[in-house]
Amino acid sequence: MIDIESVKQAADLLAICGHDTVLKKAASTGGGEYKGACPFCGGVDRFAVEPYANPGRWLCRHCTNGKWQDVIDYIARRDNLDPKKYSDLQEICKRAAGDNLPTIATRTNKAPPMPAYKPPDNDWQDSAIEIIESCRAALWEPGGQKALEYLKARGFEQKTIAEFNLGYSTGQNLAGLWVPRGIVIPCVVSGAVWYLKVRLPAGKQKYQCVKGSRTAAIFNADHLLDSMALFCEGEFDCMIAHQQIFAEIPAATFGSATNLPDLATWGPYLWPVKTIFSAYDNDQQGESGTARLTELAGDCVKIIQMPEGVKDLNDYYLNGGDLWELIEPYLMQSQKENHD
Repeated sequence: MIDIESVKQAADLLAICGHDTVLKKAASTGGGEYKGACPFCGGVDRFAVEPYANPGRWLCRHCTNGKWQDVIDYIARRDNLDPKKYSDLQEICKRAAGDNLPTIATRTNKAPPMPAYKPPDNDWQDSAIEIIESCRAALWEPGGQKALEYLKARGFEQKTIAEFNLGYSTGQNLAGLWVPRGIVIPCVVSGAVWYLKVRLPAGKQKYQCVKGSRTAAIFNADHLLDSMALFCEGEFDCMIAHQQIFAEIPAATFGSATNLPDLATWGPYLWPVKTIFSAYDNDQQGESGTARLTELAGDCVKIIQMPEGVKDLNDYYLNGGDLWELIEPYLMQSQKENHD
């Protein structure tokens, strides 16, 4: 039997509906609500999609009388298929989630428990420490001048560059590991190096990690000592926020919109945080990252909207924006809600 619930979870409802009508984000709660003309009746602003609900859902005030329905109902209505017929249901599920359909049998076969996520082994740690020291020094040498100028152009002060152990690699083997050419960003938590990420020179690929890195980590996790925290999409945003507003609120990041840390390892860093302000990039990937953060932390996530035309926190800062002025209203509102 087809595992219908798994199909609903796997389906990208926003992309499926977005193929049939133009959708615009209308709200940010629960990961976001999108609205547009109904692809069935054509009514303007009758159609709504909440792709990050559990599972994703849609409605039309006319076609469904305002009642939420799921991806199975959507494809059935759109393609004139009857989900009560097994052959039609199978086709609906394939159009929703692909040809490899999950079954009840495969869902009930429990995988063995996974051990807690750990940092790389001691040998890798030794190599990583040597790489960090070598690249830190190289950043301040003549060969690292362009990389240093780039960091300063991104708004970083010398103390921030030093605090986060930023460095520069010419593209070479160091301590038995290949380190690509670019700016080296180490993630060090509780004395352990979790990953070494390299900001590459201009090109299609922005980042590359040194082999052996464990990237599902929380960058700057050691500073999550308060009941509130600001989470952003990448390390550069996190570092600029730490530089500018650490006195008011600590900042951290999962390193990308797709990472989701293991709570067995990272729960002790997250559990003291009662309110998380999400300041992910102002794009589709950022919206997905916010949804994953909400999936992990639930109602304690409060979404900060980037101003129109601003991509991320670093972009906002470089265009003269005051990070504290951006975040303070959300923090004050959260404190008022908690007080009430």
